[in-house]
Amino acid sequence: MNTNLGLYQWRRNGQPLVEGGRVFGSTSANLTIVNIVHGDAGQYDVVVTAPCGTVESFPAVVTVYCRSDINQNADVSSADIIAYLSLWFGDIANGTALADFNSVGGTTSADITAFLAAWFADLESGC
Repeated sequence: MNTNLGLYQWRRNGQPLVEGGRVFGSTSANLTIVNIVHGDAGQYDVVVTAPCGTVESFPAVVTVYCRSDINQNADVSSADIIAYLSLWFGDIANGTALADFNSVGGTTSADITAFLAAWFADLESGC
């Protein structure tokens, strides 16, 4: 039984991805990109070449938001601080954990510190 179903080549914005660094599986059926960054956003597709021909997948649009872009408008600004604090106070009032920014299982003042640290880092990096 022949298990070779074809050759794969993943692309971002029409350009072939290269194996290594943060990219794994650029020539396999499954693509993994670790430690994704804002610059990884784009249209991803895969070209599969088999004995019967070549086919391209429909592109998948990948959007990467900065961690502190709470309102997800692709712009880190003071509006994100207001949106985060609204979530935080909502959590305190309702016992929810939507603003658990440091992922410890509950919303505390430490989450505000973690959020602001990420917010300033995102501003500095141009995220």
